[in-house]
Amino acid sequence: MESLTIETIARIGLQFLDGEDLEYVMIDRKGHTDYDFDRFYRLKRTLLAIEQISEELDISAILWQAYPTNPQVGAALVAGSSLPCEGCKRQYLNPELRAVLAGRGPARIERGGGVYSYYTAVRNSDGDLVGALELLVGKTEKVDVSCRDMFVEPRVEEDDE
Repeated sequence: MESLTIETIARIGLQFLDGEDLEYVMIDRKGHTDYDFDRFYRLKRTLLAIEQISEELDISAILWQAYPTNPQVGAALVAGSSLPCEGCKRQYLNPELRAVLAGRGPARIERGGGVYSYYTAVRNSDGDLVGALELLVGKTEKVDVSCRDMFVEPRVEEDDE
């Protein structure tokens, strides 16, 4: 069997990703994280299938979006079998990912030790850029979201006395 390049795997994966699902997976992007779980699970199933395209490359597939009021900041919204190297919290995006989310083509970032990320744009049916697909290659330790990461700690109110 012939080896597939990461670019080919990304092109195949994009054929099956639903851009509308990614665009609307977040119910309220400006407040607390809340998902449309039907869309979330469809996207997750697709990411898990993309990861199976090449056993040789050991891929983790992740979907990213920039924050609506600040394109420098974003979050990994849906992950296949593993979170990205950066984790799941909202954060400043690396320059390569920002470039992809700004529509400036695919990008690759070397992470050391044979691990790298390949980013490519995800578009909806109108051709609007709605996020980015990361294919993380060579990360042997798969890390999923822990319960601690999913919820905000309760705010402690101070006494007025």
